Amino acid sequence: MQRILLPTLLASILLLNTGCGAAEQMKTQNDLSAILQQVIDAKQLSGYFHADVLPERVPLRLLRNDWIHEDLKLSKFGKPVEIIPNSETHQAYMIITDLVRGEDSATLAFEYPPEGLTGTAKLSRQNDAWVLDSMTLHEK
Repeated sequence: MQRILLPTLLASILLLNTGCGAAEQMKTQNDLSAILQQVIDAKQLSGYFHADVLPERVPLRLLRNDWIHEDLKLSKFGKPVEIIPNSETHQAYMIITDLVRGEDSATLAFEYPPEGLTGTAKLSRQNDAWVLDSMTLHEK
């Protein structure tokens, strides 16, 4: 009897841990989407996209890298953000060059090459939502 219970108990623990891993991954994914959405929606960036006069900049494109992948749910200009590979950098795109996320804070660096723009954004989690605290921009 004990021999049957122990493997069953171990299998149950394994299943529970696997579920927690998936839930944690989903939370991380949702956090990343929320953080990035706050950044791309920042009013400080609105004067650099020129989507109203340069229709080729719609939709916004983000370069795929370690932080950016197709599973992210982002939108800009009323359209889903496109995640593009390095081979498509002939189009206007934004790239996240660094991202550090803690439990309640995040800092990311980015570039928007069509405008020679680099920037850093600092965010914090407030009441289960990510809020943009500050953004610094530099033109090359």
